[in-house]
Amino acid sequence: MTARLARGVGTLLLLFVLAALLPAAPVAAGEPWRALFVDAETNRPLEGVVVVLVWDRCSASVAGWVECRLWDAEEAVSGPDGRVSIPYRWSFTIPLVIRVRLSVIKIFKPGYGEWRGREPSGEREEAHVIELPSLPTRDRRLAFLRTFTRPGLVPLERMPRLNEAWTRERAFLGLER
Repeated sequence: MTARLARGVGTLLLLFVLAALLPAAPVAAGEPWRALFVDAETNRPLEGVVVVLVWDRCSASVAGWVECRLWDAEEAVSGPDGRVSIPYRWSFTIPLVIRVRLSVIKIFKPGYGEWRGREPSGEREEAHVIELPSLPTRDRRLAFLRTFTRPGLVPLERMPRLNEAWTRERAFLGLER
């Protein structure tokens, strides 16, 4: 049994050494992310929707991907046409040793609730179509705000528009700042 274990550990060690000797490869940490935000009831484009995308970078271990840390974050706001586009993120990674991935998508607009993606139509869509339901009452807005969390690892200065929209909603609802 000891010889078998030694062979297994040796094979695993050889794989890690080979992976480490592979040249570092530039890879996209995510596809270009495009979205069209619409009101769930009227289907009209929504201006002023704040989006924060968060990527993390993880290291490999025998137990799986560990030591995941904030790698990058980007904030964007939809224009009058309801569209947002966030470009590729590039990273130099070592295959099987380091991974970068899109880990969090946060979407917020004062007066609107939890977003949901729309089923793709028959033709190929160039952007994710995301519906936001209007929250017409104070109670519904308050209930949604209590469940909404900002990305914890991202410093507030990296998402000022999300923080400003969140603060504006709190003020509208009569909550302390």
